[in-house]
Amino acid sequence: MRQLFVIAAMIAGWAMPALASDPVGTVVAVRPQATAQVDLAAPRPLALASPVFKDEMLETGTAGRLAVQMDDGATLILGEAARLRVDDLVMTPDQTAGVVSVLAGAFQWRGGRKLDDGVEIRTPLATIGIRGTVVWGGTLDDVFEVMVQEGRVTVSTDAGSVVLDTPGQGTAVRSRDQPPSAPVVWPQGKRERAYQAVAF
Repeated sequence: MRQLFVIAAMIAGWAMPALASDPVGTVVAVRPQATAQVDLAAPRPLALASPVFKDEMLETGTAGRLAVQMDDGATLILGEAARLRVDDLVMTPDQTAGVVSVLAGAFQWRGGRKLDDGVEIRTPLATIGIRGTVVWGGTLDDVFEVMVQEGRVTVSTDAGSVVLDTPGQGTAVRSRDQPPSAPVVWPQGKRERAYQAVAF
């Protein structure tokens, strides 16, 4: 399988990143362009069916979108001007566990066919623990916010945490030193704005 990825990379004209690990996911949609980069290596363009590896920084540009299907069936979608790194991801027949760091931009995580309650999404302001979840995160009205669409998430800062377990329920995070705001169900207009931030 790895040889096939190497051949595809050569045909596409980019160099395979020097990583010991196998791919953790595959690009299933991209608009208009996105890149992956390891440390200070040159960014490689991502296209449909491009493999995605642990420790790569994924980036989108202006009006950009990127969707990656993880090997357990989960889907990760990035909005414009987003930066994300898969720090660690371990997939067993029963569970997916690991850490994904979102450094900028809006994102949506759609849980896969296996239990994903060992996955953490880390952002500069909060850590999001997920369980059987579809969750959105990003900046709305100049504030970082998180909304659960399905399942249950725990949003934590250094000052406290809240649980979101009702579809459409969200919280605002203003600082690592402040607890997340009390959960509220967002009005339809606000939810639509969140969806549009990651819509293709």
